[in-house]
Amino acid sequence: MGNHQQAFTLVELILVIIVLGIISSVALPRFFNTTDFDHRFFYEDLRAALDYGQKTAVSSGCAVRIELNSTGYELYTNTTANCGSPATWTTQILHPSDNDHFTGSLPTSLGYTTPAVLPDYYIFTAEGKITDNAGSQIGNESIVLSDSNSITLYGSTGFIQ
Repeated sequence: MGNHQQAFTLVELILVIIVLGIISSVALPRFFNTTDFDHRFFYEDLRAALDYGQKTAVSSGCAVRIELNSTGYELYTNTTANCGSPATWTTQILHPSDNDHFTGSLPTSLGYTTPAVLPDYYIFTAEGKITDNAGSQIGNESIVLSDSNSITLYGSTGFIQ
């Protein structure tokens, strides 16, 4: 029995390095591209803001307005005395987690497909129903983002899906 050493050949090592290089050039960019995550985060954040606005309107007895604009969204509460009419929307609702204004910013590569005209407003009444800015109850309307995610609003019940 002789002294027999086993090792990888130079060709095998070079092939492994080439295969790893190909895999990393294809797979690594997916790990560092946050666009999909940013889009999903905004969708979930907008949906949570709609839910929070509706629940705030019901619990406070004052209407809450969400404004969808070209930069994202903002939540406001009716600041007229005793939540009366005509409503004035100058006080932004504070986010419960950080006590800062309840707003969300659209990622640069995302926009609204529906509504087509911005800014657009939805108002949650004290009963939890959803109206447009003129005070007319909406039917079933969808907010559609440019990546095809959509949120459906049911005006008569205030349900958000």
